Amino acid sequence: MRGITLLEILLVMAILSILASISAGIYYNLERETALEEDENAIVASLRMARANAVSGERGIAWGVKLDNADVAQPAFILFGGQDYASAVTTEYHALSDKAVFSAPVAGQSLEIVFARRTGMTTPQTVSIVLRNNPAKIKTIQVSEEGIINR
Repeated sequence: MRGITLLEILLVMAILSILASISAGIYYNLERETALEEDENAIVASLRMARANAVSGERGIAWGVKLDNADVAQPAFILFGGQDYASAVTTEYHALSDKAVFSAPVAGQSLEIVFARRTGMTTPQTVSIVLRNNPAKIKTIQVSEEGIINR
């Protein structure tokens, strides 16, 4: 009679543990990169909403997005109606995921992108977000003078 030896069982367990650790690392990286992409999509959606509201004349005011990196522990972006965030009449707050942070605007700073009423024109700006633990993973959003939003 032939059975399974202890050595064979240990070998199989070692191979399974190696495969499990590799899979966990891949899943962890995929999860972080997905969160970064979701944050990028949400920022782009807010920028497009602000421009659409401005061009359509929603409430007869300009619209914009404030990218707030003043508190690096909780970076956020805020859709607002008005010439600037300080005089905003409408706001919609969104926090970045805990896996991402702005690299532009830099830590401690904020940036407002305001789209002119009816024309949607703005000052050209670049927004960048990175993974907190891997700044090499970067997502860049550019807004042209005409209000065109590119990734």
